Amino acid sequence: TKKQPTAQYSQLLQIMPNTPMLGNANAVHHIILFGDTNCIACNNQIQMLQPLIQTNPNNVSMIWESAPISFPESTVLATKYAYCANQQNISIL
Repeated sequence: TKKQPTAQYSQLLQIMPNTPMLGNANAVHHIILFGDTNCIACNNQIQMLQPLIQTNPNNVSMIWESAPISFPESTVLATKYAYCANQQNISIL
């Protein structure tokens, strides 16, 4: 089972157990990325941050929260797929 970030972050943002996360849930620092699954800039941010998390696995984690900036049907469907994949321990990050 996946661990969730410390209680203070969970209460502030209401991070749900199926929220996609990359890195250690008990990390010292948490980067919260609000993104759209169809946004190229959002996907570029994820790729830019991955090396930081991979080189500092105990200190930094990234939490992905869905924040669609475009509302075509495909964005809603892609977001649902992302959360379903995360529930199956398939990383979308």
